[in-house]
Amino acid sequence: MLCNAVPEISIRLGQNEVGTEQQLVGIKPQLSQHHGWGLYSYHLAKRLLERGMTPVLFSESPPDLGAAAAAPVRAAIAYYQQAIRPVLAEMSMSNRQMKAPFPVLHALFNDFTLSPSVIDIGPCDVGSIFFESRGFTPDGLARGRRFRRIITGSRWNARVLRDLGVDDVVLRHQGIDGQVFFPGQRGHCFGTDRFVVFSGGQLHLRKGQDIVLAAFAAFHQRHPDSLLVTAWHSPWPVTAGSLKGSPYLTCLPSLREGRLNLVPWAIAHGVPGDAFVDLGIVPNHALGDFLRAADAALFPNRGEGGTNLLAMECLAVGLPAIIADNTGQKDLVAAFQTYPLQDQAAVDPGLSEWDMTDWGESSVEEALALLEDIYTHRDAARARGTASAAAMQDWDWTAKADAIIEAILAP
Repeated sequence: MLCNAVPEISIRLGQNEVGTEQQLVGIKPQLSQHHGWGLYSYHLAKRLLERGMTPVLFSESPPDLGAAAAAPVRAAIAYYQQAIRPVLAEMSMSNRQMKAPFPVLHALFNDFTLSPSVIDIGPCDVGSIFFESRGFTPDGLARGRRFRRIITGSRWNARVLRDLGVDDVVLRHQGIDGQVFFPGQRGHCFGTDRFVVFSGGQLHLRKGQDIVLAAFAAFHQRHPDSLLVTAWHSPWPVTAGSLKGSPYLTCLPSLREGRLNLVPWAIAHGVPGDAFVDLGIVPNHALGDFLRAADAALFPNRGEGGTNLLAMECLAVGLPAIIADNTGQKDLVAAFQTYPLQDQAAVDPGLSEWDMTDWGESSVEEALALLEDIYTHRDAARARGTASAAAMQDWDWTAKADAIIEAILAP
């Protein structure tokens, strides 16, 4: 063991006593195919298994993997989850917390907040953070300093934490699944005569879907063959309320059976119903074919703690991507042949209670101009997309998960 601690409770996984044979690594975030943390955890667990290590999943809910995971990976994850579940149940019933005698990766949010858990921060533990608001409090910084190491997902996050005096901070970018996101022939699931613009991400102020609607509505007036395809749903539809102060919106989308009713909302903001496609909730493993059927991607996101996973996946399939040159997304603009939104004004501080320092308000006019450029110069746009896809091969999850694992295990 690289980090020795006295366990508060005995844990057995199969025939192996903790720390006796295999290297165990705890993973706090739940595995899922429907949000960024879930994918981060899944690919980390998968790579640990491939390297002969044991992922210990500290989520009391079963992993949400579906058919996307290979059968051996699903079986191994289910086995280890079943082995740890009695321990978690015992701790919950006794209202106790445990400190694991092996490294555990915790998911951290703005101000180093953690989700409630029976798992306390142990001396071996590492925190992984993607924060959008740099408004850290003294209590938050104290929480962060309890971790042996902090892993960040962007140069922006790393710089802010180092400036705040957080000691052991390492940069480890997230990855893409090269089995799903790869270049290929343009698909025809949206027809053969449409210019398809893709926009994805949880509906939220910082994701900038209000800017997307404004830019696309103007673009469609010029080009009636254009089609906006969206993946804006998430498990948390309530976050759409963050858009209430947007200067580009007259209303928010309604809820229908617990889901956002997006088509009438788009129509209310100038996008005809036959020029808007709501993909619904798409599991990550099914998204690649949709992206390969698009002509451009638009990401005027106001703030990203990481590099913007969906933008990375668009680049990996060779899709010309318009990306805001701010916060964590700067890493993509610097590394790949994107179409950067460089006109980044300060965000109106009245739009949110968050500290939005370093966020950027992308220009609708610049987004419109870049869409026009891609539409008019399609061969050049495809060449730029092909170059980005080739460069993105170095960002496959296998290599990125290895780097994260080394950061967790390194002394």
